[in-house]
Formats: sequence, C-alpha cells, structure tokens
Amino acid sequence: GVERTFKSMKHVLDIRPVNHTKEERIRAHVGICILAYLLTTHAERISTMSWREIKSSLASLHAGCIASLEGTFIKTTEPTKEQRAIFRKFSIKRPPEILKILPKTSPGL
Repeated sequence: GVERTFKSMKHVLDIRPVNHTKEERIRAHVGICILAYLLTTHAERISTMSWREIKSSLASLHAGCIASLEGTFIKTTEPTKEQRAIFRKFSIKRPPEILKILPKTSPGL
C-alpha cells in the first residue's frame, strides 16, 4: 500500500529527505510527491518505457543560443527517432527548430 508506493516514489523520483516543520508545507510536499508519482506512472503506462528510460531519452534534447553579427537565435537539437516516438505517444508537438530570433538592436552589441 502506502509504504510500497513511497518506497517506489523515492526510487523513481530521486526524492531526498526534506525537513519541513509547518503542517501546510508537509502536506504540500507530500501532495507534490504523490502528483509526481501519478504522472510518472501514467507516463510509463502510455509510453511502455520506465520513467528512467523516458528521462534518459529526453535528456539529450537541448536548446542553444547562437550569436552572429545579425543577432542571436535560439535553436533546438534535432529530436532522435526515440524522442519523436515519445512525443507521438503523448500527443506532444515536437519543439520547433528555431525557438526565438533576437535581432541585433544596437551597433555597440
């Protein structure tokens, strides 16, 4: 029951001891942990992957800032085949290749 779930949460979510003294903070912390656990188990059911596999697969997705004489833009890495499959399973649109373009605003920059 509850003991097994908390043991599993500690393993899956990498939870460390937190020392709260106020009751509302303790309740909030436990609530957040339970919500995180429910989301990870739901993700595992939908994807048929473990939470660690999902995290590991998505960990290589990055956004980088590239500066040029014309300005700066923020570009994402190309998702792998596995990452695209995860996006499809969760009905998530893959991130755009270019997230933002910041034109150079003054000659001194």
